[in-house]
Amino acid sequence: MFKIAKVVFPYPIEEEYDYIIPTSLQEQTEVGKRVEVELKTRIEEGMVISTYEISFLDPTTKYKEIQKVLDSFPIINQEQIQLSYWMADYYLCEVGEALDKMYPKPCKLTQKDLKEIQKQTVETIHTENLVSLSEEQKTVFEDIQKTLDIQKPSLHLIHGITGSGKTEIYLYLIVEVLKRNKGVLFLVPEISITVQMIQRVRKIVGNHLSILHSNLTDKERFKEYVKILNQKAPVVLGTRSAVFAPISNLGLIIIDEEHDSSYREHSHPRYDAKEVARKRSELNRIPLVLGSATPRIEIRYETQKYNHQEINETTYRLHFLKKRILGRLPEVYLIERENSDQPISNQLLNEIEINAKNKKQTLILLNRRGYHPYLYCKNCKKNISCPNCSISLSLHKEHDGFSLKCHYCNHQQLAIQRCPDCGGKLIKLGTGIQKVEEFLLRVFPNLRIERLDTDVIHREKVLNQVIQEFIDGKIDILTGTQMISKGIDAPNLSLVGVLQADAGLYLSDYRSSERTFSLLVQVAGRSGRRDNSGRVFLEVMDKDNFYIQWALKQDYESFYKWELSLRKEFHYPPFVRLIRLLVRSSSKERSLKFIRLLSEHIESIKRKNGNLYEIVGPSPAPIFRLHDKYRYHVLIKTQEFHQTINQLKDTIKNFKKKLSGESYLEIEIDPIDIF
Repeated sequence: MFKIAKVVFPYPIEEEYDYIIPTSLQEQTEVGKRVEVELKTRIEEGMVISTYEISFLDPTTKYKEIQKVLDSFPIINQEQIQLSYWMADYYLCEVGEALDKMYPKPCKLTQKDLKEIQKQTVETIHTENLVSLSEEQKTVFEDIQKTLDIQKPSLHLIHGITGSGKTEIYLYLIVEVLKRNKGVLFLVPEISITVQMIQRVRKIVGNHLSILHSNLTDKERFKEYVKILNQKAPVVLGTRSAVFAPISNLGLIIIDEEHDSSYREHSHPRYDAKEVARKRSELNRIPLVLGSATPRIEIRYETQKYNHQEINETTYRLHFLKKRILGRLPEVYLIERENSDQPISNQLLNEIEINAKNKKQTLILLNRRGYHPYLYCKNCKKNISCPNCSISLSLHKEHDGFSLKCHYCNHQQLAIQRCPDCGGKLIKLGTGIQKVEEFLLRVFPNLRIERLDTDVIHREKVLNQVIQEFIDGKIDILTGTQMISKGIDAPNLSLVGVLQADAGLYLSDYRSSERTFSLLVQVAGRSGRRDNSGRVFLEVMDKDNFYIQWALKQDYESFYKWELSLRKEFHYPPFVRLIRLLVRSSSKERSLKFIRLLSEHIESIKRKNGNLYEIVGPSPAPIFRLHDKYRYHVLIKTQEFHQTINQLKDTIKNFKKKLSGESYLEIEIDPIDIF
């Protein structure tokens, strides 16, 4: 008898390769372990996904042997393997590529590390630290609780205004699941600004908790992962990739701030953690709970349409929380502005001054990094652009002067005074968050002012320290980009100002209005908690804009009805599903040639199979050049998603394989940012 291992690789290789397990490695070789094998003429690392025995070898097949087993224990489980096959079909990738997303980079763990993991004992759940639920919260909790034991998948959307106590419901549910000796997966958008969430969960569950996020070192991350594998942490809290955590006996999945775009992976395979969570809910036959004050149009529509119904075994429930637990919804005001060199209006400055005199905190949001967004040449009538992308370079202030940066490819160069084409003097246009911070420091020299944006978040300790100090009331004014719009619950925060609040409405993306409305409602919700009466000031160019008026009133229902009518009229989700196919190449001509060829292929399939879908394009992508690659795309709209995928997947995969090394096909299912 010969023992054979099926091995997959983290590359776009469709086949699963069979390797003989030599006698010397038979005890070591197990499903879920990495192995070294010869692939063609190279030594590669692969993953064993199954093993079997045969009595004789096919003489027409040249078998190779496994050369080395890399792991002392399996690092993936059967559910992850099952999930990888689903991802391969759903996201048009290969099984090995999907598996590669599911575990952190394995690191050498010492015997001391492993003993430390094994010795860990699970302590008592601290139910005494739970706060009492309101009647409204209790109704939602009890409704979800009923679905914990029915052995069927269920999808719950908690649509609760900011500060309505969604977290308390999550905590009660976690306790109920732990009492049943099951595990919980709890996803949050960004770990860096969820300091309080971690504290609150840990206060209840103690060392039941494991945290997975990208700010951990490779070894810390792998150690946490192994802790979960060894069933030493039944509650996992993490960001997007934690959706693959190998929790045994999973009993509940929670996704907080479900509207957030950071749940989408932007490298192949471009998975959506919410969709992966839905699949895990189906596989484990457990509830999935989504929470948001501004849920995505699609999920609100789906849960409302199927509320109290069972579709394909999944029960749908839409829950509302309409009352704040502490404090009340803030009063929101508009400040209409014309172009001005002053970053902040006098009216808002006056409010900040009054707030500071009252010993209250202020949050100022401007969703624009840097100092000046543009350097403009009047003679050439154009901005200074990135040499690699069709994007304007932004002026950033550094310790030793100014630099120009691209916010997409991270190109950086020294700032220039003159146009490189005509020699004319350059004009600095617009305001970035750095300029706002500097202006506030000049106006209020006696106040402590800090800034948080992606230019500083790589310094994790600084970031966590700033968040904690703001929560503790040690910072008077916190400035930042959209990351400060979520997760912060500072008891002394009573004033929020949003600069250029309507700027995002005018982007060429069908989701731009939804994103802007959501951002404004979310950031407004940071104020007025506890005993504070919150005030929010939105600085806008057009105070009569529908979306601004709805944000002013925190009126999700009017926004939802209007946006839904537009989506229906123009055939966008939730009335269709989208598939985006984008070709990028260092040659503009080659990129255009390939996208036209692909478009012809899918058009031909469409004609043969009864016009199952609509094709938009091909056309240049909104950001035509990115990372020195030219980009053309087509958008497929369909009401029969699974049939469309089945018809197109072979064509798309074969086309991708035939592209030359200088060209690449990006496949995105349900794209959320069409840039």
